[in-house]
Amino acid sequence: MQILLEIPENRYAFFKALVRMLSFPKIISVSENAIQKETPLVSKEEFFAGLREAFEEVKQMEAGTLPQKSAREMLKEMERELANE
Repeated sequence: MQILLEIPENRYAFFKALVRMLSFPKIISVSENAIQKETPLVSKEEFFAGLREAFEEVKQMEAGTLPQKSAREMLKEMERELANE
């Protein structure tokens, strides 16, 4: 599966570092000219619902009601969820 993303120039270094921490993506090419309008992967409502859920989990971790996870553990969890889709 391929996904085309448009990343603002000032965020490209951060995004590239983030992607390289993951074990599954393979970067095929990078092009500044390949800008196309794509259908969003999730709706705006779904995105904000997920964001609210994530913030709630962070609050629960800070309060001690949920065990804290490292960034590596969270990325592995996301990788497992994506593999199950």
